[in-house]
Amino acid sequence: MNAISSPEIRRMNLNDLEEVIRLDHASFSLPWPESSFRFEIEKNECSRCWVALLDQKIVGIMVAWIIVDEI
Repeated sequence: MNAISSPEIRRMNLNDLEEVIRLDHASFSLPWPESSFRFEIEKNECSRCWVALLDQKIVGIMVAWIIVDEI
């Protein structure tokens, strides 16, 4: 019987960009440019970027902003 792997979720880093861009292009008709992901990872203090991995392969991405005083 094969065990089902659980995804690992961790912060996105610059080393992930090649896989992140490939997944973003496969998922969306208007994907983000690499510079946008780079900005979110390196410079945007409100941004939280995450990847989901399954068998060491990125299978999901999330970019969220933490904004105080907004509902």
